[in-house]
Amino acid sequence: MPITIEEPIVKAVNETFDTYWLRTLVIKADPPAPGMAPEGGEIRLHLVPMSSATGAVNGAHKVTAAFWDIVQNVPEAAAAVDAVLAAVPKMQAYLQAKAEAELEDAI
Repeated sequence: MPITIEEPIVKAVNETFDTYWLRTLVIKADPPAPGMAPEGGEIRLHLVPMSSATGAVNGAHKVTAAFWDIVQNVPEAAAAVDAVLAAVPKMQAYLQAKAEAELEDAI
């Protein structure tokens, strides 16, 4: 899933890396203590500069930030978390049905 880079990275080999490929997204969200605001947890991104013209990749850009800080201050991140949480039951149901179908096929 390419992400446009505002100022493309140009390497000496005349290759322009104008997008990031999101290689890894890790979210660790600690539950809040009773009666307390959520805190802790982290979000880690592993972005790889990529040329949209050739598909070549170069290096890596890793970002780590406090999860709840991002969710509380970046509306798009909060919406993304809401979307993921809403999808979890559907993903569980899909995976369960797939496992059951594979088991039936094996019998």
